[in-house]
Amino acid sequence: MKILVFNQDWFISDLRQAGHEVISCGNSDHLDFRLQNPLIHINEVLAGLPNGFRPDRILWLDNSSPVMITGLEDCDIPALFYSVDTHHHVGFHKYLGHLFDYALVAQRDYIQSFRDVGVEPEWMPLWASRLPDASLEKKHGAVFVGTLNPKLNPERVAFFDQLKHQAPIMVMSGAWPLIFPFSEIVINQTVKGDLNFRVFEAMGSGCMLLTERSGNGLLDLFQEGQHLVTYEKNNVADAAQKIREYLGDLPRARRIAQQGREEIVLRHTQRVRAERVEQILKGLSKRKSNQRYLAAMSNLVTLGRVFLGIEASLAARCYQQALSCADKAILAGEPMGQELACYAIHAALQFDGLAHAVVGDTLLYRLQEANQALGILALACIRSHLNRGRQAEAQALSQRYGFGEAGFQQAEQVIRMLINP
Repeated sequence: MKILVFNQDWFISDLRQAGHEVISCGNSDHLDFRLQNPLIHINEVLAGLPNGFRPDRILWLDNSSPVMITGLEDCDIPALFYSVDTHHHVGFHKYLGHLFDYALVAQRDYIQSFRDVGVEPEWMPLWASRLPDASLEKKHGAVFVGTLNPKLNPERVAFFDQLKHQAPIMVMSGAWPLIFPFSEIVINQTVKGDLNFRVFEAMGSGCMLLTERSGNGLLDLFQEGQHLVTYEKNNVADAAQKIREYLGDLPRARRIAQQGREEIVLRHTQRVRAERVEQILKGLSKRKSNQRYLAAMSNLVTLGRVFLGIEASLAARCYQQALSCADKAILAGEPMGQELACYAIHAALQFDGLAHAVVGDTLLYRLQEANQALGILALACIRSHLNRGRQAEAQALSQRYGFGEAGFQQAEQVIRMLINP
């Protein structure tokens, strides 16, 4: 296969070793092909690939950013999406399951959110990104290595400030492969209960993992007391007691560490995940979706919100293309729920405001006619009528949906919320 991989270099070496031609692409210097600008159409990307490379498959790896390539909704190349930061971005990631032909999700607890919008994803947890040699020489007792910025992680900083007073622990930022293999215990703390890379990296380094008792499949993959040890989230006393207990019984801690590493080597390396990705890509074909254009719309609106405070012209382009996708969705008869309607309303109002146009306003009427069960679209149209002095039309629409005179005030309140979510 010829595979085009976006955003990350995960799995590339394994796929190449398996005999596939792979090119990585994105906005980072470490990738094979650097994209200079956002909002490039997929056809332009394909035309610019070196040596006339024409992929058979596309692999989109999450980089915690909206999709910055347009036209994927009409692309004829089968494409696989891997959602990693689902716990941060489930609001639009779930719809990306319609934009792509198959979806993998790293955080298992969010699978139902995908199912709720008609997407059946597969759970594929993260893995040990590196597998350093485990060392019998332990220089450190209990350690934490990670981001310790009080502005970004105030809860984490407060937790470890308290923990240092109750148990012997070294807290630092830096290169974990230089620390973990020489530590007895590695402590992990999550952002939103996510099953993060540190879980796999710590266990793979041959030290005992002490991690939050969280969801997302943690205790389905690993057994408490056999592969790892857990503590109650934000419970400093519980974590401190576990540190003291296992530092006081190093043979038991080291036995758990060894069993944890063995489990990682057997089931949770990059090679294991790459084999599954390869298997999926081989069998992947274009999948019909009744919300492909709406999925592209929701992504473009999310991207527009990102650019809104950075570069207004880019935001306007995002919203304009979102409106184009919404228009195509009407023509394709794609069903729109209330959440997607909110995306569309936001795009319409923001574009008209940025471009001093009425394109979005006009589209709202068409969307309302095509999705008459959605009162939120009716409220948007009521507000538009009022803003243009069409009192009779606004009143008729308000009465039709049972809003009455209160519909005028309600429309203004709701739309203000959608403009500034």
